[in-house]
This record gives sequence, structure tokens and C-alpha cells, in this order.
Amino acid sequence: DGVGEVGKGILHPAMWSIPVPELSAGNQRRAQIATALASAPTILVIDEPTNYLDLASMEALERALLSWTGTLIITSHDRWLTDHWKGRRIDMR
Repeated sequence: DGVGEVGKGILHPAMWSIPVPELSAGNQRRAQIATALASAPTILVIDEPTNYLDLASMEALERALLSWTGTLIITSHDRWLTDHWKGRRIDMR
């Protein structure tokens, strides 16, 4: 149903018929995340998931990942994500 002011989903329905290469970098990232989460794999590896995302999208991603039951590996330099992360972490500096 959309993102932020428009609703609570990952990608606005108006963009569902647009080919991914024609989307902005942020919307491409949202589409990639939505596709990965929808397929419900047992292992999900995400590199820099918050790149190109606005705050509403980052919060939607955070909510989606809180209920994740499979193995999740995220690499990120994003201070917002690391400060808000509630799960187990390995800090590699």
C-alpha cells in the first residue's frame, strides 16, 4: 500500500508495473528488498540494505526484519541501522 505518507508497504502500487531498471535507485532497492522478503528464504544476506532509502522505508525494513525467523546476515555502515538493530550482532571494525 505504499511507503511513508502513502501507506505502510515497501513499494508504492503505482510503481508495480514499471520495469525495475527504470526505477530510481531507492525504488530499485525497495523492489529488491520486497522480492527477497516475499520469497521467504531460510537465509537472507543483505549488503547495505539502507543505501538509497528514506527514513520511512528504513523503518518499514526494520519492522519487516524484526519478525524474520530465518537466518539473516546484514552488512552495513549505516549508523541508524546499527543503532536500532535489536538482534544479535558481530561488530567487525
